[in-house]
This record gives sequence, structure tokens and C-alpha cells, in this order.
Amino acid sequence: DTPDYEQALSSFGELCLKALSEGETQFTSEQLQKLPDDSADLILDLGLLIRGAGTGNSILRLPKNIIYQPIHKTFLEYFAALYLSRDLEKRFEANLHYLESQFMTRESITLILKFLAGLLGENASHLFRLRCLSSFQLPAITLFELLHESGTTPENVRALSSILDDEIVTVHSDPIELDGWAGLLAAPDCPIRSLKF
Repeated sequence: DTPDYEQALSSFGELCLKALSEGETQFTSEQLQKLPDDSADLILDLGLLIRGAGTGNSILRLPKNIIYQPIHKTFLEYFAALYLSRDLEKRFEANLHYLESQFMTRESITLILKFLAGLLGENASHLFRLRCLSSFQLPAITLFELLHESGTTPENVRALSSILDDEIVTVHSDPIELDGWAGLLAAPDCPIRSLKF
């Protein structure tokens, strides 16, 4: 019987999203054991988490709770994006409150969205068309980074153009933003007709 790493990583991604929304970056062994089937063992076997000791029992000097933390926080953001990518429309809306949590940092939101765009690739247009994406008030440079991660397919460009529906735009630029604008302006469906520098 082949281990179901895809299911394990998706379940772990949901746990990562919840942890990030609470400002946490570590997990107890109890939290991991609540993952379905043998997901906890598979996650630990991958070596993505480092084991440490939590609060100790002062009488016996034995660890009371085993704590696991990622090798780097970025792994949590990647697996959160992986979880969201598996059924984007349904999961994004259902978990929007985690992304909008006061404890979710702007950096984490941006990284989750970048990873999500990259995972979706040519299908990132579905992400760009989500109405709730506007609640994050992403600057143009971040939207272009998402486009860069997903690829400038005609459908992705059209979807991103619908977010940037101004006809005249003022650009304060760097190379990524210039490339993004060039890709958008080249699309026949782009509503933008003029740029000011």
C-alpha cells in the first residue's frame, strides 16, 4: 500500500494555515496526531519539522509536550498554499477568515498568494478572478509578482487585467513591474490604454 503523501501534505497545509492565522509556527505532537490516517507519520518522515521539547515537568524533568517546528517558516506558507490550491474556489472562501486574521502577517499572505499562483500556473486566472482577493488590497507590484509566478498566459493576463481595470495608470517602476505592465498591455482584452511614468 503506497503512502498518500498528497493527502498528508494537504491536511498538513490546512494545519499550517490555521497556525499562521494564530501567529504560531510550531505544532504539538497532539496537533499532528489529529491529522487524518497516517499523515502525521508521513509529514515527520519527510523531515520538514524539527523536534524540540515544550514545557517540561519539573519533578521528573521529562518533556511534557513534544513540539515540532518547521525548518523555515516559509514551509508553512507553501503548504498552506498547497492546501488552498486543491479546490481553490471552495477552500479559499471557506478559509478566508484565516487569511484575514489579525495575526496573519502581510508577508505570510503575500507568500501564500505567490506560492498559490505558482502552483496553479496557467490556471491562476481562477485565483485572480476571486472576488475576495480584492479584500487584500494588493499593490500592483504584488499582482505582477503573482503573474510572474503563474506565467503570463493569455487567460492569466485577462484575469489580472480585470483587477487593474483603470484606463490610465501612473507607474512608479522597477523591472518586475515593467515586465508586468508590458504583459498586460500586450493583451487584446486589457482595458488600460495609457501609462504615465
